[in-house]
Amino acid sequence: MGMEEAGRFSKPKDETLRNARTDAEQLETEAPPDTPQPEDGALLKERDVANPEELDARSYSKERLSKERSELSAQLSAERRALRDNLSEIRVRASLLEKKVESAGFDAEQARAELDALRAKRDERANSLVGKVKAFLGIETGSDRAVHEAIAETHEEIDARKAGHEAAAKEYEDALGELASADESLKGLKGKIAEHYQNAELFMQRDVEQILLRNNAFMVHTFLEGRGRHNDNSNVSKETGFADDLDILLAFEPSISASSVMPGADAEGNISALWTDDGAESGVLIAGGNVSHAGMRDIGSISEGIKRRTATASSNMNDIARLDEIVQERGGKLGENNRGAYNELVVNNPEAAAFFSAGMADEKGTMWMTGLNTRERLKEVHDAYESYKRNPEGTVPGTSYDGNPDVTLQEVYRRRLAGFKQRVNDYRERLELAKSRGLPVYVMTPDRRFLEIRSVTDSGTIETGEELTPAQLAKGRAGLQPQKRKEIGHELLTRPRKIFRYAATEREAREILKDIPDEDAAEGAREERGPLPFTRASLDAVLDNPAHTPEDVLALFDDRFADAYGKGAGVSEGYTIREHTGMVLNQFLKYFGDALPEEDRKVMETMLAIHDIGKPAAIAAGSKYDQHRYTTPIVRETLEGLGFGEKEVALATALVDGDPIGDFLKGGSVSRAAERIVKSARESGRPLDGFYGLLKVFYQSDAGSYTEDAGGKRSLDRLFSFDPEAGEMRFSPEVERRIRELDSVVKATAEQPA
Repeated sequence: MGMEEAGRFSKPKDETLRNARTDAEQLETEAPPDTPQPEDGALLKERDVANPEELDARSYSKERLSKERSELSAQLSAERRALRDNLSEIRVRASLLEKKVESAGFDAEQARAELDALRAKRDERANSLVGKVKAFLGIETGSDRAVHEAIAETHEEIDARKAGHEAAAKEYEDALGELASADESLKGLKGKIAEHYQNAELFMQRDVEQILLRNNAFMVHTFLEGRGRHNDNSNVSKETGFADDLDILLAFEPSISASSVMPGADAEGNISALWTDDGAESGVLIAGGNVSHAGMRDIGSISEGIKRRTATASSNMNDIARLDEIVQERGGKLGENNRGAYNELVVNNPEAAAFFSAGMADEKGTMWMTGLNTRERLKEVHDAYESYKRNPEGTVPGTSYDGNPDVTLQEVYRRRLAGFKQRVNDYRERLELAKSRGLPVYVMTPDRRFLEIRSVTDSGTIETGEELTPAQLAKGRAGLQPQKRKEIGHELLTRPRKIFRYAATEREAREILKDIPDEDAAEGAREERGPLPFTRASLDAVLDNPAHTPEDVLALFDDRFADAYGKGAGVSEGYTIREHTGMVLNQFLKYFGDALPEEDRKVMETMLAIHDIGKPAAIAAGSKYDQHRYTTPIVRETLEGLGFGEKEVALATALVDGDPIGDFLKGGSVSRAAERIVKSARESGRPLDGFYGLLKVFYQSDAGSYTEDAGGKRSLDRLFSFDPEAGEMRFSPEVERRIRELDSVVKATAEQPA
């Protein structure tokens, strides 16, 4: 059998087997192209990133170093004030001292002149004849004594004035020294400003988005699996799983080890190295943060807490030219095993922008999840089925399969099929989790290109979309909104499994959450509480009228929810909440209203009138896809306020609290969707069939509003088949096939113990 036949099956004759597997057409069915996709990056922060050549240190300082600028400004202002006051005092004191010194110097000269005159007078007397006789006879007259006393007094005055002069001179010199020191301090302040801009320039060059733009490169952080996962150097517990690791990265933005990869191969066929056979099956693309250390190979970085990671001193990145050289490193020829040949960059405060998982295209251009090993696994399933078909009663020696005797070929096939399905579902669930966090999802090819993942088929192939460029990554959204970071972080710390190894690390995590701005946008953006402006009797009067229109229903709710109705619905078609809600009600009344029991119809219309009412609050909080969390309490409060019973309220809240059908049709896990449907049915208090039927009505009314049939723009028309004259709205054949698959799994899930 040729490899090109690996994805094709013939139907088994055995009915049990037919239910245990899907045929080739089902395996290769892709999600309809018009299935609504989550808006990429809805939970991520908007950013305005300039090209490197457009930036300078001053503008970068204003935009990115506001905290540092504020601290430096306060320091400079305080020092300038102190220096100005000190300088004024010193200058006045120095001026007075200068005069004092000058005065002391003038008096001393005069005293010395007087002393010289006295000495001359004394010498003249001593050298005269009378003076010589007096000296011989030892005679001293009063006049002689007066001259000697005058000379002594003059000496004392000179000594005193000399001492005063020396003291004044020293004080003056000290003052001049203080003045010079103050002048140097002023020069130092100017130096601090220059140093700040020099550091700003360095930080700017080390910013992840600037590195991506300068080098046309991606920066990736991969989630290690198996033995390499969270070794002794990690501060994260080994009890954590993939979901925990992703949430830690998004909530706490810890210092991480990352690698750069260049898209495509160079002229010599070299590609960027990255370990591909030891856990690099999934990771995140980093588009924000600052690189502190880098090296061509493993630099042995070690975590010293959540926000600090150290490495070899030689890897400290102050040489931007060297950093760019490391980023542009390519590890080897395409197709070679480059395990271990990767560069390492320490990124502080990393901001994730997208999720990626590995994949590889075959010779026909078909992209396979994780690589061609998936195709080989599918071939093994096919081979097992062919063996069973040729010999339905055949067995294989137990020791050659799982150690049990007489394993049937049918069981071999079942197990391989189940294993393959699990492999596909695990892959899809990772994508679904990433999308629920607001991250767009991509497949990374062996030559390090990143292609949008539109859907993953049951056969393990990927429908790809647009290719992502480093420039798009650098300038796009990145990092969760602050409120979402806090929500995920607090939820992480309450999970039953241990997240961090050490108590000190957990304390640091709590401090990080405290420092994130507290934006209670959800509560602030909600409608102000108060009594409804209409009664249940008014509502019934409208809903009991066979000719009532969507506008009649919305008119009741306008006063209560006018602000929310006027906000945008967050969709590319540009509808407001009120416009979208009107089209949803229109589809419901046109195709389903007459078919439902009266009480169910009233519950559905009331719920549909406010089914998106929490979306503006969710958008304001940066978490559009958490809208159900904001809408559900309002739906409950509104229906209770209108006098609906607990059963009706439970039904409405269970219906509005999530979109499992839509998530499944977007490529989500069928088992996960089924579990959510069964759980919601139990919460509603309705039998599964009844609840599931109403959930389909809700989905068709909601998604069906994005069509020309609803009076809107053409968008999701290919999902449905409309017959307005007959009052029929069905899923399109392709979608119907997927819905039947979901129906089967929902039924099987419901039969399992609760």
